[in-house]
Amino acid sequence: MLQQRFTIGDETSRWKIAEMHLNDAEYAQLQIFEGTEIRKNRYFHEFDSHTVSFDVYLGQLWGVNRARIDFDNENELEDFPIPPFAAFEITNHPFFDDANLVNQKFEDIREAVSKLIPTSVSTAELGQ
Repeated sequence: MLQQRFTIGDETSRWKIAEMHLNDAEYAQLQIFEGTEIRKNRYFHEFDSHTVSFDVYLGQLWGVNRARIDFDNENELEDFPIPPFAAFEITNHPFFDDANLVNQKFEDIREAVSKLIPTSVSTAELGQ
């Protein structure tokens, strides 16, 4: 799948997505191009009448897990409580966008996370 996201305004919480699903022949044609990529498995879970997408990153980002909930409007986003399974909020932190993560290593992400987490989260919960 090829995906491009366009932010709306200055906040990274609002964006539009353009995606194209490739068949095997189309994918083979694009394999000649070198570049960076992110590999992840995506899982879905229903929570509080919303679908949560859980991304489990693979490769050099193994250990990074991210959840995303899509909303129909800004009021839904603002009124939705942070789920109990969320360690911290990264909605408007561009560092955690895939366009930036593709160039990071796990250690870089761990450092960025350490600046966001509450002091009550132990280092064991960060994978140390």
